[in-house]
Amino acid sequence: SGFRSFNIRAMAGPTFNYILEKQFKPTELVSDWPIRSVNDIRNSTWSFQMGGGFDFLIFTIDVRYEFGVENIYSGTDNLDLRNNLFNLSLGIKLL
Repeated sequence: SGFRSFNIRAMAGPTFNYILEKQFKPTELVSDWPIRSVNDIRNSTWSFQMGGGFDFLIFTIDVRYEFGVENIYSGTDNLDLRNNLFNLSLGIKLL
């Protein structure tokens, strides 16, 4: 028990993503671009993430990489869109 001044962690696992709002405001539609409306983008997808982090005193930092396992595009053309995200979190522990 007691206060630990240093901690290291690793993380990995699935993530579920749900889009709260979709916007489609092209200034000009290109004839060979398959996305025509927000209906061509799925409302939710699954991804997988992995990363690590460490704590030092009251400070915390996490680094994660998330890659999509599902195609976000739901239209009729042969297009493959996936989430690939890099996330860096910095924080201060209050409790």
